[in-house]
Amino acid sequence: ILQVDPNTLPKFDLVYMNHVHYYFEDFKSLVRIVKELAKGETGSVLIVSGNRTPYIRYLTKLFFEKEYNFPYRLSEDLLVGLDEMGVRYQAECLKKGVFNLSRCFTEGFSSSFSKDVLDFLTQARLTRYPEEVTKAVVEYIQAICRKVPDKGYVCDFCDTAIT
Repeated sequence: ILQVDPNTLPKFDLVYMNHVHYYFEDFKSLVRIVKELAKGETGSVLIVSGNRTPYIRYLTKLFFEKEYNFPYRLSEDLLVGLDEMGVRYQAECLKKGVFNLSRCFTEGFSSSFSKDVLDFLTQARLTRYPEEVTKAVVEYIQAICRKVPDKGYVCDFCDTAIT
């Protein structure tokens, strides 16, 4: 539970939240506090939120909810919450691209780089899970990636900017 008195904190021209809202169970309290941190009519809040493909979303949701015991929220969940609160916002795709996972497949998923990628995609420390779980996750990722000439194995993504 987030317990901060926004009146005791300074005000800012810009409050930037880059992929952090996932970790707050009480999202609406977080939004209220962040709005208070922005300087009245002149201050802005920028939230960057992941909007992964359905296959990666499923994987992340599965592990995140086991790790944190509350729902994983992506940009569409964030927008619904803001609508319910009556918050005005603009949303746009900030960047579209691909995760190039070729290094994971060539180095194997035992390298530190590959472990970091797996932890990022699942939002969990997979090293704490039995090896069979990690192997199943790797097989799943291999199955959902597509091979692109001159790029290798890639997975699509899009981050959404909400202001």
